[in-house]
Amino acid sequence: SDAIIITSAVLVNESLLIAGEFSGELFLGDHSYQSQGSSDIIMASLASNGTWMWVETLGGAGNDKDVTLEYQNEHLFVKGSIFGQLNTSTGDTVGALEKNGHERIIGEISAEDGTWLFIAVDPFGDLGANPSLWCGWR
Repeated sequence: SDAIIITSAVLVNESLLIAGEFSGELFLGDHSYQSQGSSDIIMASLASNGTWMWVETLGGAGNDKDVTLEYQNEHLFVKGSIFGQLNTSTGDTVGALEKNGHERIIGEISAEDGTWLFIAVDPFGDLGANPSLWCGWR
Protein backbone atom coordinates (compact mmCIF):
# COMPACT_ATOMS: atom_id res chain seq x y z
CA SER A 1 0.00 0.00 0.00
CA ASP A 2 3.05 2.25 0.44
CA ALA A 3 1.41 4.10 3.34
CA ILE A 4 1.92 4.15 7.09
CA ILE A 5 -0.91 5.04 9.43
CA ILE A 6 1.10 6.95 12.02
CA THR A 7 -0.27 6.43 15.52
CA SER A 8 2.57 8.00 17.52
CA ALA A 9 5.61 10.22 17.01
CA VAL A 10 8.32 11.69 19.26
CA LEU A 11 11.32 13.89 18.56
CA VAL A 12 14.53 12.57 20.16
CA ASN A 13 17.98 14.10 19.59
CA GLU A 14 16.91 15.72 16.28
CA SER A 15 15.47 12.44 14.95
CA LEU A 16 11.76 11.91 14.41
CA LEU A 17 10.70 8.53 15.78
CA ILE A 18 7.42 7.27 14.39
CA ALA A 19 5.19 4.31 15.13
CA GLY A 20 2.19 3.05 13.25
CA GLU A 21 0.79 0.28 11.13
CA PHE A 22 0.94 -0.74 7.49
CA SER A 23 -0.54 -3.33 5.14
CA GLY A 24 0.86 -4.99 2.06
CA GLU A 25 4.24 -3.86 0.73
CA LEU A 26 5.87 -0.67 2.00
CA PHE A 27 8.94 1.04 0.51
CA LEU A 28 11.16 3.22 2.72
CA GLY A 29 14.41 4.39 1.22
CA ASP A 30 16.06 1.47 -0.58
CA HIS A 31 14.20 -1.22 1.36
CA SER A 32 10.80 -2.86 1.07
CA TYR A 33 8.78 -4.30 3.94
CA GLN A 34 5.95 -6.82 3.55
CA SER A 35 3.24 -7.17 6.18
CA GLN A 36 2.76 -10.70 7.48
CA GLY A 37 -0.99 -10.30 8.06
CA SER A 38 -3.75 -7.79 7.52
CA SER A 39 -1.64 -5.14 9.27
CA ASP A 40 1.75 -5.03 10.98
CA ILE A 41 3.32 -2.64 13.46
CA ILE A 42 6.15 -0.42 12.25
CA MET A 43 8.58 1.82 14.14
CA ALA A 44 11.23 3.93 12.48
CA SER A 45 13.70 6.76 13.00
CA LEU A 46 13.95 9.59 10.48
CA ALA A 47 17.03 11.83 10.74
CA SER A 48 16.77 15.59 10.25
CA ASN A 49 18.38 15.20 6.79
CA GLY A 50 15.53 12.89 5.65
CA THR A 51 17.46 9.61 5.96
CA TRP A 52 15.75 6.60 7.51
CA MET A 53 18.15 5.61 10.29
CA TRP A 54 16.37 2.37 11.23
CA VAL A 55 13.07 0.60 10.62
CA GLU A 56 11.63 -2.20 12.76
CA THR A 57 8.47 -4.13 11.89
CA LEU A 58 6.50 -6.52 14.07
CA GLY A 59 3.64 -8.63 12.83
CA GLY A 60 2.07 -12.01 12.36
CA ALA A 61 -0.85 -13.52 10.52
CA GLY A 62 -3.44 -11.30 12.25
CA ASN A 63 -4.15 -7.61 12.64
CA ASP A 64 -1.34 -6.00 14.67
CA LYS A 65 -2.07 -2.34 15.48
CA ASP A 66 -2.48 0.55 17.93
CA VAL A 67 1.23 1.08 18.55
CA THR A 68 2.42 4.04 20.62
CA LEU A 69 5.83 5.37 21.62
CA GLU A 70 6.64 6.92 24.96
CA TYR A 71 10.03 8.53 25.68
CA GLN A 72 10.97 8.88 29.36
CA ASN A 73 14.36 9.27 31.04
CA GLU A 74 16.20 8.34 27.81
CA HIS A 75 14.14 5.14 27.40
CA LEU A 76 11.85 4.56 24.39
CA PHE A 77 8.86 2.41 25.35
CA VAL A 78 6.56 0.72 22.84
CA LYS A 79 2.97 -0.37 23.48
CA GLY A 80 0.67 -2.03 20.97
CA SER A 81 -1.88 -4.72 20.19
CA ILE A 82 -0.90 -8.01 18.60
CA PHE A 83 -2.90 -11.01 17.42
CA GLY A 84 -1.20 -14.37 17.91
CA GLN A 85 2.47 -15.14 18.43
CA LEU A 86 5.11 -12.89 16.86
CA ASN A 87 8.88 -13.04 16.48
CA THR A 88 11.01 -9.91 16.72
CA SER A 89 14.08 -9.24 14.58
CA THR A 90 16.22 -10.09 17.62
CA GLY A 91 14.64 -13.56 17.91
CA ASP A 92 12.36 -12.86 20.88
CA THR A 93 8.87 -14.37 20.83
CA VAL A 94 5.83 -12.54 22.23
CA GLY A 95 2.15 -13.43 22.35
CA ALA A 96 0.26 -16.71 22.38
CA LEU A 97 -0.74 -18.91 19.44
CA GLU A 98 -3.85 -20.13 21.26
CA LYS A 99 -5.07 -16.60 22.16
CA ASN A 100 -8.27 -15.83 20.25
CA GLY A 101 -8.07 -12.04 20.24
CA HIS A 102 -5.66 -9.21 20.77
CA GLU A 103 -3.04 -9.03 23.48
CA ARG A 104 -1.39 -5.80 24.57
CA ILE A 105 2.40 -5.73 24.47
CA ILE A 106 4.91 -3.49 26.14
CA GLY A 107 8.58 -3.23 25.31
CA GLU A 108 11.61 -1.02 25.11
CA ILE A 109 13.39 -0.35 21.85
CA SER A 110 16.68 1.50 21.34
CA ALA A 111 16.12 5.02 19.99
CA GLU A 112 19.61 4.88 18.44
CA ASP A 113 19.35 1.71 16.35
CA GLY A 114 15.90 0.12 16.77
CA THR A 115 17.15 -2.93 18.68
CA TRP A 116 14.64 -4.51 21.06
CA LEU A 117 15.83 -4.28 24.67
CA PHE A 118 12.79 -6.22 25.91
CA ILE A 119 9.27 -7.09 24.79
CA ALA A 120 6.49 -8.89 26.69
CA VAL A 121 2.74 -9.26 26.95
CA ASP A 122 1.50 -6.40 29.16
CA PRO A 123 -0.14 -8.10 32.18
CA PHE A 124 -2.33 -5.02 32.75
CA GLY A 125 -3.20 -4.48 29.11
CA ASP A 126 -5.55 -7.38 28.47
CA LEU A 127 -8.89 -6.21 29.83
CA GLY A 128 -10.55 -9.49 28.87
CA ALA A 129 -8.20 -11.38 31.19
CA ASN A 130 -8.36 -8.69 33.88
CA PRO A 131 -12.04 -7.71 34.23
CA SER A 132 -11.33 -5.90 37.51
CA LEU A 133 -9.53 -3.24 35.47
CA TRP A 134 -12.91 -2.24 34.02
CA CYS A 135 -14.06 -0.96 37.42
CA GLY A 136 -14.57 2.76 37.21
CA TRP A 137 -14.04 2.96 33.43
CA ARG A 138 -16.86 4.43 31.40
